[in-house]
Parts: sequence; C-alpha cells; structure tokens
Amino acid sequence: MVRDWPSTNLPKTIHPEEHKKKKADAYVQKPDIEIECLFNEVNLDFSKHQSDSGNEFGNELAESGWTKAAINAWKIAAISGSPEAYYNLAMCYAHGDYAIKLWERASLLGHSLSTYQLAVCHINGYGNEKKCVDLGLQLMKLSAITGCAEAQFYLASQNLLNGSLKEGESYLLRAVRKQEFYDKAKEWLNVESTPANVKAVLQSVIQKSGM
Repeated sequence: MVRDWPSTNLPKTIHPEEHKKKKADAYVQKPDIEIECLFNEVNLDFSKHQSDSGNEFGNELAESGWTKAAINAWKIAAISGSPEAYYNLAMCYAHGDYAIKLWERASLLGHSLSTYQLAVCHINGYGNEKKCVDLGLQLMKLSAITGCAEAQFYLASQNLLNGSLKEGESYLLRAVRKQEFYDKAKEWLNVESTPANVKAVLQSVIQKSGM
C-alpha cells in the first residue's frame, strides 16, 4: 500500500525472479564463448517466425525448470535475430557482465523493454555503466515512445513530481493500459499527501482509461 506521495522515483531493473514468464536462474556469470559470439553474429537468413518460435521454446523450457536447455534455446533464437531472446538472456545475466551488452543488442533490434533496462542502468549507474542521467532519460523516452509501459510510467511520475502535469498525464494515459500501473495510479489517488492538482490528473486518467 502506498502511504505517501513519492518525493523521488528512481526506476528499477526487472530482475529475473520478478519476471513472471522465466524461471531461468541468474547464476550464469562465468565467461561464455557462445554469448560472446552473439555480439558479433546474427543470421538474418532466419525468418521472424523461426526466431520467435525458438524464443517461445526457450520460454517453455524455462517454465518447466530446464534452465540450461532454455538458455541454449535462447542463444539459438538470438543468433537468428530474436530481440526477445537477447532480452531473456540478459535477464539470466542480470548481475553479471553480459547483461548490458545483451540489452544493447536487443534494444538495437527494437525491444523497448531492453531499452528501458539500459535507461535504468545509466540513470542509476548499475552494472558496468557510469551514471549518466541525461543519456538514461533519452533512452527512457525512446523506450516510452516504442511502447514500454514501465518507461511511460516512470516518465509520467517524474513529470507529475516536477509539475509538468500535461506531459505527465500524456505518459500516464499510455502507462495505465497495463493493469499494474492502473492500480498504482488508483493508489496514488487515495494517498492523502498527493497534491490536489496531481489528484485531478490521476482522476482524469482513470476516467479516460475506461478500465
């Protein structure tokens, strides 16, 4: 339960244990020649259907507890050009050296949630990245534009905190399409310390969302 209107709202990376689809462990940290090859090798002869199928196969293996097999399936799917597979591999390496590189590759392939993860790393100085808030915010905006609800909600909350209500409302209207952030908006509406002008925005967004 949210008790106070937040004075700060640093974004967080989505760790593997919080990622509902995956059960692949985050212990994979040792040097991996196959992973190194993924940064240089993408076979564009594969169809999108093939790469998507390979990624989904990895998801199914992970959900069944077959961690190593899932990682191997994601490696194959990544080579075939699946941005989702790069993202899934990055989550397995979320506390290691490969995560940033894998998120970067997935982001280049258009994966908005990976762009969000990179933004978080730059804003907070996570991983091997030096803290660079300006670059992080640029990546956050790119992620939001390409449809990432996490990025949209972060930018909405930052704009509301800073008094940019119109821009905050614009981001929030998109973010609340995801149930998690709709629920968060309703929680903030009921927090006594939330400023009246922000409550008006929250009420407007909830009504406009039609949820």
